[in-house]
Amino acid sequence: MTPADLQAAVRTLHAQGRSLRAIGRAVGLSRNTVRRILRQAPVQTEQVPFDATLRGHLQAAYEKAGGNAVRVRELLAAEHGLSLSYSTLTRWLRLAGLRTPPRRAGEYVFAPGQEMQHDTSPHKVMLGATRQTLQCAALVLACSRKLFIHYYTRFTRFEAKHFLLEAAVFMDGVCPVCVVDNSHVVLAGGSGADAVIAPEMQAFARALGFAFRAHRIGHPDRKGRIERPFAWVEGNFLAGRSFADLADLNAQARTWCNEVANAKPKRALGMSPEAAYRIEQMSLKRLPATLPPVYDVLERVVDLHGFVSVDTHRYSVPERWVGQSLTVYKHFAEIRVYRRQELLATHPRLSGRDGRSVLPGHHTLPSRAARTPALAAQWADDPLLARYVAALRHQAQIHTLAGLDFVKRAENLLLIGPPGTGKTGLAIGLLREACLNGYRGCFYNAQDLLDEIYASLADRSTSRLLQTLSRRTPMVIDELGYMSLKPEQVNAFFRLMDQRYNRATTIITTNLEPTSWYELFQNKSLVDALLDRLQHHCITIRINGPSLRSAEPAPAPVANATAPAVARRPTKRPAR
Repeated sequence: MTPADLQAAVRTLHAQGRSLRAIGRAVGLSRNTVRRILRQAPVQTEQVPFDATLRGHLQAAYEKAGGNAVRVRELLAAEHGLSLSYSTLTRWLRLAGLRTPPRRAGEYVFAPGQEMQHDTSPHKVMLGATRQTLQCAALVLACSRKLFIHYYTRFTRFEAKHFLLEAAVFMDGVCPVCVVDNSHVVLAGGSGADAVIAPEMQAFARALGFAFRAHRIGHPDRKGRIERPFAWVEGNFLAGRSFADLADLNAQARTWCNEVANAKPKRALGMSPEAAYRIEQMSLKRLPATLPPVYDVLERVVDLHGFVSVDTHRYSVPERWVGQSLTVYKHFAEIRVYRRQELLATHPRLSGRDGRSVLPGHHTLPSRAARTPALAAQWADDPLLARYVAALRHQAQIHTLAGLDFVKRAENLLLIGPPGTGKTGLAIGLLREACLNGYRGCFYNAQDLLDEIYASLADRSTSRLLQTLSRRTPMVIDELGYMSLKPEQVNAFFRLMDQRYNRATTIITTNLEPTSWYELFQNKSLVDALLDRLQHHCITIRINGPSLRSAEPAPAPVANATAPAVARRPTKRPAR
């Protein structure tokens, strides 16, 4: 408290008939200091007359500030040297007719220690880089108006008990009555005078020394002491502040309560809430020596992955307890897992949704010992073994492609290799598998496709043909490279690939590397754009080896993929 607040509190307590000893204990001063304050005459502040000149200054500053009273106060101080309190400034604005007095619904007068009020309000808060909707819980002493706030991601009876305990410790006492609204968090049924308090909330309040009382529906003014601060919290505390996480938000909220909300003098009190609290503190009910703990007891069965679930989050336990029923104690800051009286795990409680906490030592994966010599070194010296390993890899990769996941993702497939290595057969096999699974694909020889597109130029049906072809997935274009092209065909082929980009799968077989396509299409800028679309989200497989059409049997061709494959074969689906 400031010296002025201390003097006001001492005189108020003396006017109530308190002894010097009681006053000194309440405000933290010695009896001699209390006597000296009472002997001193109250400091009279100099009153500035509100005349026509001042009215003109006020009118000009009000128009220049656009009606913002805080800015009006700054302009008066800078231009005319007038240092005013905010309450005096707002009174002058009303006297000048620039503002209308606030419409009051009524006034409630509370004796010290008579009542406290509790409510919650949703606030949108930036936590780090994420904007979240949090619940602001608040409690105020009705007489001194001392305020306490705390934020939660959600507000159930568990969070309500934690907040009430934190607020009672912050106030260092409670009032016998706590007025609340008709929320289901505290009430089990009814409303107003007929409200039925939830048994667990009623028992918790009784342990702290107070009782809940609900106001009637449609009468929020009954707890106006707690309704009004929420707008102030949004406009003063949240505005212009950044918060790293929920813990940082609540730490700054407590500091704001101590240094701003409860330290600012209020006109209705004639002092700050902290000074008024010193007067009210002696009328509060003391907290019990042992405070009631806040926790929930849950029974959970460990799932097959070795986790127990609490509030959409998963917490690890040793794998040997899979399938067993364990007891989980949910505290506000931590989760404890027990097997009868044995503590199995203690986790920090997660916030948000769908989180997972794994303790060190839980769910460890067995590590395979390094093989000496390495397998690659073994088959490097044996061409037959190296060819066999490559064939196995080729077979596994083809099985993965048969799952058609690349068709679902609208990815392209580029098969590059010399003649006779099975590119066309592989493409036809994938097309057949897609058709059996409900896809509507098509097969074209590259020269035939471009000739058909070129022929459509005569009757101006190219756009309709390209639109039809762009819907077919997968589309196989075979033997791109053994052909001669006209400029019109090159442009039409680019239009087709552009329309199919990221919409349908294209499978192309060719004996040319993409770097050789510049000679084929004879248009560098067009080939750059074509390859940019074709190779984005594309699986490229190079098949090397002798021709399968040769008379002598040849070893299996070797495939080398430049994109990872995805497993699992899809189920059949209806044709589109």
